[in-house]
Amino acid sequence: MTSEAAGSPPSAMAWPPPSFANTNVEALVNDLEDEEVSGMMMRARPFATLVQMTALLYLGDYVAVGMLWKRSYDSDALLQEWINVVATPMMTGDSTRAIEGLQRLSSTSPPPFSQYAAEIAQMYLQRNENKRFAANNQSNTATIPSVAPVVAFLESPAQWNA
Repeated sequence: MTSEAAGSPPSAMAWPPPSFANTNVEALVNDLEDEEVSGMMMRARPFATLVQMTALLYLGDYVAVGMLWKRSYDSDALLQEWINVVATPMMTGDSTRAIEGLQRLSSTSPPPFSQYAAEIAQMYLQRNENKRFAANNQSNTATIPSVAPVVAFLESPAQWNA
């Protein structure tokens, strides 16, 4: 289990969680999605949609972020700011704007969202570094052709080791 999934169960934590660092973020997202489906989310927990959005950004699940944004398009101003300043640049791959937005939100958002912004920035930079590292390793590996996934069905397994 990854460090972002470790920590206390969602039902045993303070609301909203002060940080994602010691929170089972995947379980938190699942609980919030269940509450959203049951219609209990807005009544049960203040800022639930924003916590769900920031948790999804922390996990890097941009498809789910986009779907949540569509479901909560005309929600509160703070959620809209996160969508415009952070989520949209992340979903479109604009790393510079995403990091600038996260830096701004880490200094202007109320707690715990300022903490979430700092943690999301750290995870985002780490994911991007891991992608760059993987891309560099793949391009530097002479035994694996770069078009392997595309043409794999045309070749027999014996040709991979040739």
